[in-house]
Amino acid sequence: AIGDWGNAISSYDYRRPAKLIADRYGIDFQSACQFFVERHKDSSNPIFKFERGEFDLTQVTSGVRQWIQKESGQVCITFEEADFEALFNSIWQPNRFIKMDDIPEVIAWLMILRQKGYLLRVLSTTNETHYAQFRKYSAAALFLDDVEKDFYGSHQGEHVKPEVGSYIQVVEDARLRPDQCFFWDDRGDNVYGNRPREGEKVIDGAVTAGLLAHQFDYTAPLQSLAKMSLAFGSNCLVRA
Repeated sequence: AIGDWGNAISSYDYRRPAKLIADRYGIDFQSACQFFVERHKDSSNPIFKFERGEFDLTQVTSGVRQWIQKESGQVCITFEEADFEALFNSIWQPNRFIKMDDIPEVIAWLMILRQKGYLLRVLSTTNETHYAQFRKYSAAALFLDDVEKDFYGSHQGEHVKPEVGSYIQVVEDARLRPDQCFFWDDRGDNVYGNRPREGEKVIDGAVTAGLLAHQFDYTAPLQSLAKMSLAFGSNCLVRA
């Protein structure tokens, strides 16, 4: 079982840092949302580069600082690495009991799969800052045999979803065939890819790689889990 992390295991919202930075520096909220939420559409975006291992923490902080200066018109601002990390980690809305918005229904489902002996892996478009938070706070980390080996993050510089190679790497490391693996993700392009029109970029996706897959709806987790469980047999949601 191979799961995406964001909005498939843990909930997050990039509009939160967009709102914080817009309020703090007087930047248009829609521009801030485009910068954070739509980061994957702009290969020059410093956060895009951070998620692909092209930028380290120092470089992404510098890139975001320059973007703030440009958008706000303020030449001299204080924005250090600690400021970036605090802002970037605001995508979660922790409460007094937990420090990360794990989706409880998914965590319970992962526990059952683990009890039944399934191998679990995470394949995520992420970065070193958020990966550190996953290791510290996500309950999903408890179900991986080895977090270092079983968490496949884009920041590690390997293949990135929805490239076929990203899925195949996880499958081959587990010494399995693609049709023996199930993948879930909240983004349809990562699951199904696309049928590009003329001039459009080809998007591969998990199905193209030969995996069983499902587009997870984090607004209706139980309905999604019921459909996902069919891939593991009708008794998947029953404790062993």
